[in-house]
Amino acid sequence: MERHITLLGILYLCYHTATLAAAFITWITFIGIGLISSSILENVLEFIPYMPLGTLSMIGWLISALLLAVSLPGFIAGYGLIKFKPWSRILAMIIAVFNLFSFPVGTALGVYALWALMNPEAVKLLSPKKK
Repeated sequence: MERHITLLGILYLCYHTATLAAAFITWITFIGIGLISSSILENVLEFIPYMPLGTLSMIGWLISALLLAVSLPGFIAGYGLIKFKPWSRILAMIIAVFNLFSFPVGTALGVYALWALMNPEAVKLLSPKKK
């Protein structure tokens, strides 16, 4: 079961790295489109020269911030699973439930995470050690 937990931690890190990359690409794309449309509209419509830049930049920032906020707990859970921290099991299970709605890769990862983390061996492996 240790291999499943370690693999799950690595998968969490990889999946949420891809989410972070999507946030960066979204941010760059929206700001680029905003700059291009602003320069085009500045010549055509003089009374709203910077409106698209501000609106599209705000949308890009909001989407990127949302994706960043979703990916950070996944990084933390992935690190905790690799290090076999007791708190990582509950955090990873909560994230797995949310990943179920991200079809198809997130769904597969969520199902695998719930299967691996609800296993009695995993519960015993990731439970707090009594001194």
